[in-house]
Amino acid sequence: MRQRPNSVGWISALGMTATKHAVCALSNDPQRVAASDGRATTFELPPAEKDGPPLVAHPRGRARVESYTVLFDRANRPTQSIFLLRLDDGRRSLALGPLTPAAIERVMQQEGVGLTGVVAAGEGDAPNRFVFDG
Repeated sequence: MRQRPNSVGWISALGMTATKHAVCALSNDPQRVAASDGRATTFELPPAEKDGPPLVAHPRGRARVESYTVLFDRANRPTQSIFLLRLDDGRRSLALGPLTPAAIERVMQQEGVGLTGVVAAGEGDAPNRFVFDG
């Protein structure tokens, strides 16, 4: 921008282990600067969209996968799947998937979002568990 008068610059960044996104638009164009109202351009979602559905700590029943991840060990072998689930009543929950190599491989070979199954609450300190249909 220093070498190009009346130009626009863009900075994009990820932080917090790629969970936060930041964007900054800059300009040295006097007309663009004068048009700016000087306020931060923060956008707030309505509370219902910002907060999302309630999270259930001890779920039971039918659920659909909304998002998931697969964890790997240091030798790059898949060890565990973790699911963000939408329960039939619209609430959300988290659960671990089956520990079998076949179950983990299933979501590595085909898209897991949209798969359905049953979630059961963990007992005591045990995690919630999700098992696919069929």
